[in-house]
Amino acid sequence: MDVEPAYGDFWKPLFALNVLGLAAGLVRRRGVRRALALLAAAGMADEIALGPYITRRLVSRRRTTTNVVAVTGDRSADRTLVVMAHHDAARTAFIFSQEPQKWIWRNYPNYIATHDTSAPVWFPMVAAPLLVALGLRRTGAVMCGLGLVVFGDMGRNASVPGANDNLTGVAALVELARRLRDEPVEGLRVMLVSAGSEESLQEGIRAFGRRHFPSLPRDRTRFLNLDQLASADLVPLEGEGSLRMHAYDREFTDFVCECAAEVGPPLRRGSKAWTSTDGCVPNLAGYPTATLVSLTPWKMLSHYHWPTDVPENVDFSCVEHATDVAERVARKL
Repeated sequence: MDVEPAYGDFWKPLFALNVLGLAAGLVRRRGVRRALALLAAAGMADEIALGPYITRRLVSRRRTTTNVVAVTGDRSADRTLVVMAHHDAARTAFIFSQEPQKWIWRNYPNYIATHDTSAPVWFPMVAAPLLVALGLRRTGAVMCGLGLVVFGDMGRNASVPGANDNLTGVAALVELARRLRDEPVEGLRVMLVSAGSEESLQEGIRAFGRRHFPSLPRDRTRFLNLDQLASADLVPLEGEGSLRMHAYDREFTDFVCECAAEVGPPLRRGSKAWTSTDGCVPNLAGYPTATLVSLTPWKMLSHYHWPTDVPENVDFSCVEHATDVAERVARKL
């Protein structure tokens, strides 16, 4: 186990930055108003797009997180596959209700069927103080006020059970470890990593990177990220990012999909997400990375950050399918 420094809940710095944005909207002096608003926007971008996390260092107490790291396979091999999941759970809030998208799915099914990119949920958060800076201070201030409501609600609520997000991924790691113990692979070292603090926007896996990336050559290491495997529609993400869409490695993603087709059934292609999972970290660090998630019929993550994220709502056949794919990737590599 790697015990790493972390600050935890991301709602605190974003709550503070919305306070700053709202305050900027109330300032009469144009220069001061613009400076405060731009500072709030920059702070939000830093928090949600894998920056140095300046605001949370100022408003949160430094604590620790734990990454569980195991090594199996051929420990002397010069090539490594890192299979990842995360074991922390998120706080809930009213903003995570899926009823609006379910309504669209029920009433406009063709729209859902023809769109494979999730909504850019973080854009309004950064846009709010930018509108203040551009002179639309009332609109921007109201949006910052709504941000206070969202993150205030998140702060007052407890964590969800986390069966889908992401005990399904952890279950896949444990089963993959058992299979590779019983039938070892040769010529490939396999690292199994369950990270903490994914829900605080990748603090755990970033700490893993600081500790382990220097010993993992980019040309001989691949990352497979398993996150939220509770629904029947298992898909690879073609791209992901909070403010800028970053494509996942096409060659490795194709390889993972070939492995999925061999164990059956094949994976549906084309999904992109304006989000950030732990897969973003090795991907941005230059490692060939693929991320597998599963989606509901209305193309959302099952019971995402909702109190109903319990084992009774997990499709365990999808967990098994994802485990089969990960095992095939390891053996075929």
